[in-house]
This record gives sequence, C-alpha cells and structure tokens, in this order.
Amino acid sequence: MATLNSARGFTKIEIMVVLLVGMLVLAMIPPVCRRAKSDAARETCRANLAAIGRAMILYANDYEGKLPRSGGWGTTWGKTLQWDAPNRYRAFGMANTGEGGSASISSCFYLLIKHAEIHPRYFVCPGDAGTTEFRPADSRNLSKEIELIDVWDFGPESGMHCSYAYHLPFSQYDLSLSSDPHMPVAADRYPWVSGPSGKPEPFALFKPDLVKARKPSQTARRGNSLSHKRDGQNVLFVDGRVLFENRSSCGLGDDNIYTVSSFPDRGAALGIQPVYGFSRPMNKRDSLLVHDPGPFRTATVHQAREVDSRSLKRTAVVATLDCPLPERKNAIWCSTFQMAWDKFKSDVIGEPIEVVGAEDLTNRLNRTAFPTTDIEPQSYYANAGLVKNGIIEQIQKDMAQRFPSEPVPAFGDRHR
Repeated sequence: MATLNSARGFTKIEIMVVLLVGMLVLAMIPPVCRRAKSDAARETCRANLAAIGRAMILYANDYEGKLPRSGGWGTTWGKTLQWDAPNRYRAFGMANTGEGGSASISSCFYLLIKHAEIHPRYFVCPGDAGTTEFRPADSRNLSKEIELIDVWDFGPESGMHCSYAYHLPFSQYDLSLSSDPHMPVAADRYPWVSGPSGKPEPFALFKPDLVKARKPSQTARRGNSLSHKRDGQNVLFVDGRVLFENRSSCGLGDDNIYTVSSFPDRGAALGIQPVYGFSRPMNKRDSLLVHDPGPFRTATVHQAREVDSRSLKRTAVVATLDCPLPERKNAIWCSTFQMAWDKFKSDVIGEPIEVVGAEDLTNRLNRTAFPTTDIEPQSYYANAGLVKNGIIEQIQKDMAQRFPSEPVPAFGDRHR
C-alpha cells in the first residue's frame, strides 16, 4: 500500500521567522502582565471600598444616619492618644463628659471594625506599596489574646495599615446618609503625605487642567493617588458607588477631593493643601479626603542664619501662601507672622481672630496654620499671652534659655 509522507525539514528562513515571532511574544508578556496586575489591584481596591461603603451604611443605621466619627463633641483631628486603651475616653483624651480630645482619621475607619464587623484586610489596597493588614498581636508589648474589637485604631503607626483617605469629619460639615449622594466620602491614599512607600512629590508640582480632555495632563496626574501609579483613584461616594476617577477634581462641581476649597461657597479644582490637625472643609460641598501623616517624615531644612531683605528689590513679603502674588514680583512667605498669629489665636483669643477692615487677610490667616514639625524646634520660639499675666517676663526668660548667645529682647511701652 502506498503511503504519502508529507514530513520534511524546516528551512533556515522558516526557523528565523519562528524565532522572531517567539521573541516578539516574549517581549509582549511583561507589559501585559504588568497591566493585568495593575488592573487586578484596581479591581481589588474597588471591591474594598465597596465593602467599606456597605459597612458605613450598617454603622450609620445604628447612629442616627451619621457616618463614622471618632471621639465626641469638640474632638479635633490629631493623634489617637492610646490606641489600645480600655475605653474611648482614654483612647482619645476626652473629658468625662465625652467632650474634647483628638482622634486620627484612621480611627474613624476603625469604628467600622469595632461596630460593623468589617475585616482589616479591606483597608489595604494592593497598589499601596508597604501597607499591611493590621493584627493587634503583631504590635509590641501586647498579649496575643487581644481582639480587634478591644482597640481603637490601627496600631501605633496606623498609616501602615490603612490605605484609604476619609472625608474629614471633625467639623460642622461631617457626612451622613442624608448628605448629597454624589459627595465623595473615601478614596485611595492622599497623594501628598508620606506613607509606607516613601515621600510624596511637592504639592506645588500639581496643576489641574483648565480644560478637561479625555486623559489628564502630566501636571494634573500629580494630584492623583500614588496607589495606582497616578492613573487615578477609586472613589467611594455617599450613595455607595465606587468609581475610578482619572482626576482628583471629581467632587461636586469638579471640586478637588484632596484639597480645601479656596472659595467659601463652592469647590475648587486646585484648592489649598490641607494642614494636619488644623484644616477643615470650607463648606458643605467641599470634599476633603485626608490621611494621617505616615511614619516617614521629610528631611528637616536647616534655617538660614541671616537674610537681608533690603537687598530684595523685586520681592514682596506675604502673610499666607494663598495670598494674591504682586504683579511682576517674587514673594516670600513670612512664616513667623503665621506662627505668631496661630499662637495668639489659640492661647489668648481661643477662636478665629477678626480685624475690621482686613477681613480677607484674617480669613486666610485663620484657616491656615504653620507646620512647626517642618523646622528644627531649637531654631524658633513662639509664645503669646497678656502683659498682666507676666507674658513679657516669661518670653525674656524663655528666650535667654533657648538662645543663650543672643541678647534678651527688650520690650518698650508700646509692647504693653
């Protein structure tokens, strides 16, 4: 019986074609894998925020519709005093009446673990490098018997265990289930705070697009969270929706979700960078999703010993960073004035200061605060008080101790 043998050897050209095709396929695999990994992280993050949204609804149904807010009346944004305290009064440094104290943003999220039974893993975005699931037993000096519901925050370094930013609730504009359903309530990590993955880029590099195209510009991308390589961020809204937004100006009226609005009655695409422990939403449409400072601190900039401002012919001195800049001039921020204002407001007046005829400037000074953690403690001194209470003598004494090589300041009658 005759048979047909179709087998034959490959030619050199055919072998070269096969090799080239194989090399092309191999070259395509890494970007495809990276894209698939990125998409998977984005989807897991979206599912996390959706679960957090459902837990918020359960929580709010038990607390008169209010979304999570740690502490009590008058509690301010700051550190959780004792995350493993036996009660909330000691945890947040509150008075016996349930007033005052300070609480972190992450402690507000932690209320969902205590009261809505959501697991800590839902607060970790796979794209947020270095963030790990919180386990109380992993913290030092704690018994392995401790339970999640026994503590009040994600450990002593809460930023290591919580990937998400939350609408700052310590103000008159805290959110509830009755808030505008399109209001953002949580999103990926705030882009200008140090976190487990390292230091952020300066806020000054961020510039929102004046005209929105399909894809944001490079300067607009700098306002996006680092969790997804600045491609955008997953955002949870009050109505429970989670959308991936490619710009941070995705709040009501294109408000930036990560900044304080620069307008008293509406949002802003740029806004003002919030200051830890001080900033508040400007109005009820101002979405302000913030993160507690991470365990990594930016390097301290050593202060100049002497600057002769008289030689700066084309430079003006401004009181706040958001003051209008003079035309065709440079500007220097007089940070010591802001520092003195903050001290006078908190220690003497006890409330925002009002100056007749200078309302715009006083509003700017009242809503800003000098970040004293950014400079060396031994390089400055600030105090305020009443003359009748001996503030001048106290300042002279403190200055002599702080700066022994400098003459003690003398105050004339005009200072009294």
